Amino acid sequence: MSLLPYPVSALTLIVGSYVVHVIWSRRRVQRAIANVPAPKSASFWTGNLPLLYDPHRGWPFIDSIQDAGSIFRLTTPIGFNDMIYVADPLALYYIYRKDEASFEEPDDVLIIERVVFGNDSIFCTEGARHRKQRKFLNPIFSTAHMKKMVPIFCDVSHKLRNTLQLMTAKGPVEVDMVNWLTRTALELIGQAGIGYTFDSLAMEETPNVYGAVLKEGVSAISSPTLRMGMKYVLPFVAGMGTPGFWKVIIDHISLDVLQSARHFVLEMDRSSKEIYETKKKALTEGDETLSKQIVGGNDLISLLMRANMSAKEEEQLTDEEVVAQISSFVFAATDTTSSALSRALCLLAEHPTIQDRLREEILNAKRNCEAGEEGDLNYDEMEALEFLDAICRETMRLYPPAPFIDRTTLKDTIIPLAFPITDVRGSELKEVFIPKDTVITIAIASMNRSVKVWGPDVMEWKPQRWLDGLPESVVSAQIPGIYSHLMTFSGGKRSCLGFKFSQLEMKAVLCDLISTFRFSPSPKHSKVTFPMSTIVCPSIDGKPSLPLILEA
Repeated sequence: MSLLPYPVSALTLIVGSYVVHVIWSRRRVQRAIANVPAPKSASFWTGNLPLLYDPHRGWPFIDSIQDAGSIFRLTTPIGFNDMIYVADPLALYYIYRKDEASFEEPDDVLIIERVVFGNDSIFCTEGARHRKQRKFLNPIFSTAHMKKMVPIFCDVSHKLRNTLQLMTAKGPVEVDMVNWLTRTALELIGQAGIGYTFDSLAMEETPNVYGAVLKEGVSAISSPTLRMGMKYVLPFVAGMGTPGFWKVIIDHISLDVLQSARHFVLEMDRSSKEIYETKKKALTEGDETLSKQIVGGNDLISLLMRANMSAKEEEQLTDEEVVAQISSFVFAATDTTSSALSRALCLLAEHPTIQDRLREEILNAKRNCEAGEEGDLNYDEMEALEFLDAICRETMRLYPPAPFIDRTTLKDTIIPLAFPITDVRGSELKEVFIPKDTVITIAIASMNRSVKVWGPDVMEWKPQRWLDGLPESVVSAQIPGIYSHLMTFSGGKRSCLGFKFSQLEMKAVLCDLISTFRFSPSPKHSKVTFPMSTIVCPSIDGKPSLPLILEA
């Protein structure tokens, strides 16, 4: 007779069976991919995966493994959960185009996205529901709508320019651009994305609380401690207990990064619901009320809500789905945009000849623009700036804001390789068997930096390469990214919806800043690093910072 009550014995049996199932499925994966070579690990106990996630060793790690092949194994603590790192163009084509239905975001990624954005965000939905949302959202990012965004981008950029002009009125001055670019990125997506103003960008104004919470939240979610916990703990405990139970548990865990992430989630949910209710009221009251809103109701969410109201009932998104897109838009656009702009300004400061050439192109275009002498450029005029476009593309190639993302296999599959590898037994592999439940890291930065695809000067920031014509090796590689032979904005069913929006933001701000100021490195420049993270951000001694000298 059991010494334990029946319910406890049953629970023990259920948990024990689940653990055995997990261990068995992981052992199957481990055995199947054991022949794929792996770069040297820091130790048996940690594997080499922590090197990829390490803020300071991550970039050197991915750059040092160019010779390890286009696909290899990421070893994990105690070898329990090894992953496959993919930077092969044919393998990525197979994953994103040929057999896309066999790959999805891993459980740990989907779970944390649902914790952050709720179950209704396009980041988190799957299958038919995800396809329905994308079908609804794709027209919102059409060229016709993007043309209406450019004046909004210019207006926000002018706010930043005017403040920086006040700072430089008495001569050259050192400015920490990270703070200003983050505030600007938030205001850009605020006005153009959701029709809401977060920040006047005035010197004396305290940055919006949402922006501060967003920065802290992204930093917390990107921290190695939380990322490793999400990867190895969250998938196993997420189904246990109610949301209320986990809220109580999280409230009482005094881990700083966890509390920052919690605060961020709560503030984002509150703000998104408030913005949605305000917009819904304005849309109900009609065009006159809507015209009094920020940007007159021409923001992306207003466009979405109008389209939703006129759609057939069975095709409409729910209120919860629309609210979730507000959170998603703001989160996705803020740090990625500020990251890209920070990197571009840093590079232009380091390359004064390229900066001068860009300034000349912008000023010439402004003198001849439709708005009159040195007015704002419209969509077509901005898109005609070939050197600006080359600078944006080259920055996105060499320094993608998000260096890698994960996918998992939904069934056993065989992935073909453009560049064969030698397995651990010395045999050549032209394809690799990947079992169900294997996590695959899509090597965005490594694919963009592939010597085999881009040539021996791949690590050089060289905007001119986009004007001279790309080598045949790039064109023939058929890299499945949605943007310019790059994986920066991903590809397939989960590609970045707002990649064109993002590019226009970047161009509008650069047009304004480069035509007004000269940027050069500050004496602190040697201390600036761009640590590996979910979203890369310039830092000094672990704190976000990009000091540059500005001269009007």
